[in-house]
Amino acid sequence: MNKFNATLGSIILCLSASISTSVFAEEPLEDSSAQLQWTGKIPGAFNGKDIGLTGQNGSEIVDGQLKISEDGSFTTPVPVIVEARAMEANGVDVDKTKFYAGDINWTVQSLTVDHDAYVTTDLTVSINGTETDVDSTITTSGRHSLSISVESKAPSAPGKAVKPGDEIVVTALIYAEAKVL
Repeated sequence: MNKFNATLGSIILCLSASISTSVFAEEPLEDSSAQLQWTGKIPGAFNGKDIGLTGQNGSEIVDGQLKISEDGSFTTPVPVIVEARAMEANGVDVDKTKFYAGDINWTVQSLTVDHDAYVTTDLTVSINGTETDVDSTITTSGRHSLSISVESKAPSAPGKAVKPGDEIVVTALIYAEAKVL
């Protein structure tokens, strides 16, 4: 059985900048700051021995975005698309024109958020519009294309809260495994 994992996530590069303002007055205003951020991802497909994972239509997997409310609850406005593709004969490169021929068992191995105001039970993940439990398996046949989204109710960690400007990053680890009959 061939197991392949891919982390849906991003490499985050963060640059903070301070922006100072001054006004001609008797008392100077306190300094202000804003956090600026750039994110990036190393391009390429995630490939195993038999299965390669790509984004929609064989393209790069595109990072998801979160629509976050003031209370910290969030949804995914556009799901992340992950497709299982066949591997080239050389066993190294993904054939971005062909879906994997056999059935595939998909498992969301983990789902995490990097802000301490959230607890695991605040998060849900959905695959193709159906809420899916972490560690449960779904099987696909034929056109292996998943639409994956995440959401959260307002964070519930005791004594913790979100504030304006906080960054929220959710990471899901998925496995695509050839189903053995």
